[in-house]
Amino acid sequence: MVVGGLFGIIGAWGFGPGVESVVVTMLTGPAGVAVKLLLAVNLLFTFPIMARSCLTILEDTAKGAAAEIATAPSLAIRTAFVLSAAAIAYVVPNFGTILGLVGGGLHSSTSQLNLSRY
Repeated sequence: MVVGGLFGIIGAWGFGPGVESVVVTMLTGPAGVAVKLLLAVNLLFTFPIMARSCLTILEDTAKGAAAEIATAPSLAIRTAFVLSAAAIAYVVPNFGTILGLVGGGLHSSTSQLNLSRY
């Protein structure tokens, strides 16, 4: 937390109020394009990992007492989940700001919990 705070203070002092809240949007040139592309690839590969627990719950609910869920219902559930996530992200105003606030709060609290173990 101290390092993150110092990083923010030094960044604000060095760059002033002209810095946008999402610093990546200010990157230009080939390096900026590479960073944005890598962030998009990161999102593409981490979304299924993060969604796995929710999909497991949905599929377990759908299969009921059966031993296993068939492929077609499983694909329908997964498709509906992804489309619902995309629709929510599109419809909710300032979704990125809300997501950043929630993610920042959870990241801060999680880092404090992890530091207390060591």
